[in-house]
Amino acid sequence: MFNNYIKLGIRNILKNRSLSLINVGGLALALIVSMFILLWVGHETSYDNFHQKSDRIYQVMNNMTAGSGQIQTWRGSPAPYYRTLKESLPEVENACMFYNNPLSLEYRNESFRETGLLTTPSILEMLDFPLALGNAETALEAPSSIILQADMAEKFFGPNWRNNDNVLGSIVKVDGGLELNVTGVFEPVSEPTNLNFKFMVPIEAEFQHYPENRNHWGNYSYSTFLELSPQADAEQVTAKLLPVIAEHTELGKPHSMFLHPLTDLYLHSQFQDGHAVGGRISYVRIFSAAALFLLFIAGINYMNLATATATTRAKEVGIRKVAGAPRSQLANQFLVESMLTSGMATLLALTVGFFLLPLFTSISGKELSGQFSDPAFWTGFAGVGLGIGLLSGIYPAFLLSGFKTTKVLKGKLTDRIGGLQLRRGLVVLQFALSVILIIAALGVRSQVHYIMNKDLGFQRENVLALELTEDMNEKFDVLEAGLSGDPSILSVGRGHEMLFDVSTGTGDPTWEGMDESQRAIFKILFVDEDFFETMGLELIAGKTFDDQMEADTANVPIVINETAARQMGFEDAIDKRVSFWGDENRVVGLVKDFHNASLHTNIQPLIFYYSPENAGNLYLRTAPGQTQAAIASLEKNITQLDPNYALNYAFMDQQYESLYKAEIRTGQLANIFAVLAIVISCLGLLGLAVFNTHRRLKEIGVRKVLGASVMQIAGLLSREFVLLVVIAFVIGLPVARYLIMNWLEQFTFHAEIGWSVFALAGIGAVLLALLTVGFLGVKAAVANPVDSLRSE
Repeated sequence: MFNNYIKLGIRNILKNRSLSLINVGGLALALIVSMFILLWVGHETSYDNFHQKSDRIYQVMNNMTAGSGQIQTWRGSPAPYYRTLKESLPEVENACMFYNNPLSLEYRNESFRETGLLTTPSILEMLDFPLALGNAETALEAPSSIILQADMAEKFFGPNWRNNDNVLGSIVKVDGGLELNVTGVFEPVSEPTNLNFKFMVPIEAEFQHYPENRNHWGNYSYSTFLELSPQADAEQVTAKLLPVIAEHTELGKPHSMFLHPLTDLYLHSQFQDGHAVGGRISYVRIFSAAALFLLFIAGINYMNLATATATTRAKEVGIRKVAGAPRSQLANQFLVESMLTSGMATLLALTVGFFLLPLFTSISGKELSGQFSDPAFWTGFAGVGLGIGLLSGIYPAFLLSGFKTTKVLKGKLTDRIGGLQLRRGLVVLQFALSVILIIAALGVRSQVHYIMNKDLGFQRENVLALELTEDMNEKFDVLEAGLSGDPSILSVGRGHEMLFDVSTGTGDPTWEGMDESQRAIFKILFVDEDFFETMGLELIAGKTFDDQMEADTANVPIVINETAARQMGFEDAIDKRVSFWGDENRVVGLVKDFHNASLHTNIQPLIFYYSPENAGNLYLRTAPGQTQAAIASLEKNITQLDPNYALNYAFMDQQYESLYKAEIRTGQLANIFAVLAIVISCLGLLGLAVFNTHRRLKEIGVRKVLGASVMQIAGLLSREFVLLVVIAFVIGLPVARYLIMNWLEQFTFHAEIGWSVFALAGIGAVLLALLTVGFLGVKAAVANPVDSLRSE
């Protein structure tokens, strides 16, 4: 019996080739997009899940309530947190501390600039970074040791490094000076991780260089992770954090702490009022909803066309019933046809998806080939495709198998039995979903445009950034002298971090008249005297630094931004005293606020600290159109000082764009999904229009004979569908507006979405519908009426 269902199903699919093509094509398109979204979502939700203890590892987070009531959330912690929490909380089985630091590694005249971790040895006990060479228990014990990632080992020791007995014990120079002993090589992580680094160095190496940081309670530069015991409750441990820390330091009432799961660091990275409110998880939800929308739209197409063509198969149903076929048998026949259609679409989607995977990988920036080749994924996806076919076919099968035999054989069936109102409702629903996707895509596009063109309050165009080794920073005066005479270079300055992403902070600052409610975490930026001119920062009052400044621990000059002045309650900030890190500092300048953090957050209070020796990034502003000449000059002067120097420079505007890769890629993907939603909806509309036009051919012929014009007939056939699309727009508009405004709330600074965006979406949807059905209307209107009336 089942074989007979298959044969009849294939016969009916081939019999109605045009409608079958629309059904298979529309569903295949939806399945292709959904397949890629499923792969992407699977990748996004798997970050750091590969660690065996991932469900018990948390990062210590800090909240500081500023005087304005704004809560600042910091991932960073003071170094003493690590030891204090590990020793004081019985629920903590282990702990580790680290911070990211870019360094130049040199071995036998081969030099590379990479980002690594300065960390405690316990990281290898908590997280799964297996060593290919070395002993994990002792590899980070000595302060002079270093563990390389396999990629770095291959760069230094060649592709056969695993069989090279000289790898362990080799000496690698760091920043041209410090010599470290290679004690291990760890395998590169193939699973998604939020912790990306090329080497590990014991944090003790830094403490030997900067011993004051070991017990400094105000330097929020380190990441502290706790491994809780299996029986521990994270909420109960959270409640103990602040009392334990308060026993060792006076943090003040505004300060609070909480634990953030390791597996949430990537997806839940945005905080508001001290709680995780968004981040990458919002994109996971958006694209998951988009996949469901597209599958729903494709399913609606099948239901619409199946119910629309129901009357053409009525006599077939009647004859089968007279021959004794029960209703269940007829329903099964139509369900098999639906499953065959979805099966063909699924096979087509998998085939096309295989060839399009590299393109999607390029757009999304994710490596998805491993997941795609997993047999479990193929099985699951095939189940999704067949499930869509089953769900889409239930109503048409129920409708067709329920025809009354007497009415069918007497020819008394009308189109209403095919569910005219239902089809209209489904068309409205699918176009409403398409309108939502269009408006969402336009909204994301507007925000991306806003981000890329936002005036940040400083110069980011034509600025080149280069990380300096400690050795090269000491030679900076010679380097600057060589660059200063080049007409392609306008200015050169130094700072230790990118202006738009300052991460170093301190909760130490105190000042005259300070109230505890004013306590906050201030961002700190080490700069030299030329930094302000190079970056185009606007000075409001006082002065910036100069190389003749006399500074001692009782009179260290600092410059602050407007937000910092407001936080401290300074109406006139110049010459005010601010103490932190054991120094008494004097405010010598006030600069206008600029965006020193992501546009997701408010402008943060910032202190510029005059410390050229710690300002390890060179910023070079070039004359317009002279970038290549400036780079050539920089390379020449650097090479004269160090022939083996790793010249890894980056353009500041490109670095800024990299902060918003998620938004940029979301915009690209949203555009693609919106276009595909419209294509799938229009395919369904086209199928209904084909059927509707064919059904009314005789009516069209009569109208032409009676003098109806081509435009009148085309308008007659198009009017109903255009009206349905207009209704869909009215329904989809408020939903889309709510969703896009809710997404924009993640950004403290965002674009204003005007009504022109919504109007554009509505006009576009109507025009596409008009073009889809209007073409068929015109074609039917210009046809010879004799052809349609010959049989009358």
